[in-house]
Amino acid sequence: MNKITLTLLLAFAMCFCAIEATGQVKDFNRLSVEGSFGVNKAMAPAGYSKPYFDLFHGDLGVRYMGNSKFGIKFDASIDRFTGTSTTPEGTIDHKGRLIKGSLQAVANLGRIANFEDWTKKISLIGHAGPTIGFLQDASENPEEGYDRVGGLVLGISPQFYLTSKLSIVTDLSVIGTFSQGHSYNYRFTGSNKGVPGFDGYYGTASIGLNWYLGKNSTHVDWKFEDTDDLRKRIEALEAELENTKGDIDLLGQDLKAIEAKMMDDDNDGVANYLDIEPNTPEGAMVNTKGQEIKTPKFDDLLNNDPNQGLFYTVQLGVFSNMIPEKYWKDITPMYKLKIEDGTTRYYSGIFHSVDEAKGKLEQARKNGLTDAFITSYYRGKRITIAEADLILSTRGAEILRPKP
Repeated sequence: MNKITLTLLLAFAMCFCAIEATGQVKDFNRLSVEGSFGVNKAMAPAGYSKPYFDLFHGDLGVRYMGNSKFGIKFDASIDRFTGTSTTPEGTIDHKGRLIKGSLQAVANLGRIANFEDWTKKISLIGHAGPTIGFLQDASENPEEGYDRVGGLVLGISPQFYLTSKLSIVTDLSVIGTFSQGHSYNYRFTGSNKGVPGFDGYYGTASIGLNWYLGKNSTHVDWKFEDTDDLRKRIEALEAELENTKGDIDLLGQDLKAIEAKMMDDDNDGVANYLDIEPNTPEGAMVNTKGQEIKTPKFDDLLNNDPNQGLFYTVQLGVFSNMIPEKYWKDITPMYKLKIEDGTTRYYSGIFHSVDEAKGKLEQARKNGLTDAFITSYYRGKRITIAEADLILSTRGAEILRPKP
């Protein structure tokens, strides 16, 4: 596997990692065009380095930032190298021209290092990646052909904010190259003449402009939180939290007050805050204000008839507590009978026939007392309707209990 293939694989790996590190950024521009001009200096191999800088170096690139820290960059550059050699015929000028393109991973070191803590006008971009190009003779009488070269570039680019669309960019980069048969000024390498493998490196220094593209007002290069604004927001949130805690405490107090009001100490079905008579006896029938409704005892009803004659009545139901008012509203008269298991039976009306009792039964069921039914009593004891009808048919109306 040759060096150029390795370079391509490295390019893919680095750019893949950069793309993976990026993410969708809303409300910020992500694209920029960079152009710069400067100098270069060949530094290796020995015998082909120079003590002075060559002019010129030019670079044009497009950079895409996926978020405020990572992105990718494609650029193209041109470098010109000069030199002389002495021959018996005299001094010969040599000129080489290196044109290359690169695909690089980019990191906004300024955002990573939180430069915004001390400045909002300076940032630092780091970039690295593979490069591929060709080296050719640029002298007055150029040699035919060129060297196809690969390489790696590593650099840093300080940026100085001008406007939301423009910044000054400077760049310092080191480029290592391989697979070349000539020096950078295109002088033959002697024993390696025409044989790829002459490896070296050079540096560049340039200054230029960075133009930010996009419809938003700010590029993601300058995306950072204002620490003063952030601190104010935190303080506002803390104050809001304290207010919320106070509201929660007040709400807790209100809930406790409501709970106290909703208690029913006498268990009559009316909350304390609505109960005019908060100490009604257990099982007492009350109205919506908690006032006891005096209901005659069924025993008294029976005892008021010395003959304990026959009568029909409507049993409204059996309850362990009082009947809610919505059930007995408009049902009068009503009587209650306490039984041994602690429950209470409620009755309404004294009737001389089943037909007379049907109206009261319909009213009770209309009020929601679906278990109501007609029953009958004779000589203080409950008997079936069939028994009551038989007694009435055989004994006649004289056996009926007078209506109250």
